[in-house]
Amino acid sequence: MDTISKITDAEYKVMRVVWQLQEATSAQIIQALEGTESWDPKTIYTLISRLVNKGALEILRTQGRTHYYGAVVTQEDYRRHVSSSLLERLYGNSLKNLVACFLKEQPVSQEEISQLRKLLEEEDSHG
Repeated sequence: MDTISKITDAEYKVMRVVWQLQEATSAQIIQALEGTESWDPKTIYTLISRLVNKGALEILRTQGRTHYYGAVVTQEDYRRHVSSSLLERLYGNSLKNLVACFLKEQPVSQEEISQLRKLLEEEDSHG
């Protein structure tokens, strides 16, 4: 989990590309980020290198001078960590406070309310 907490917002954008592609070369990562970020390719190489050094990415194989990167940290583990951290830092570990805040700030459709009720009922029946 320590690796996850050290992933910066910029590094997260690189991770999203690797999660989507499952394995990616630096050229593929650069191409994917070209349309969304105004980063120089050297910046992206640096982010990839940092993620490898942190243990979030690994080199799966090398063909010639091309490295194929894969995620060590799964997207699900990352989401779980960030959600837990957010809940703790902003809402004092109160799920009720988090949901209340979102309900006040975001429009919620009847369908979403029904889905939330269903999730709560399922959770209630398990515990």
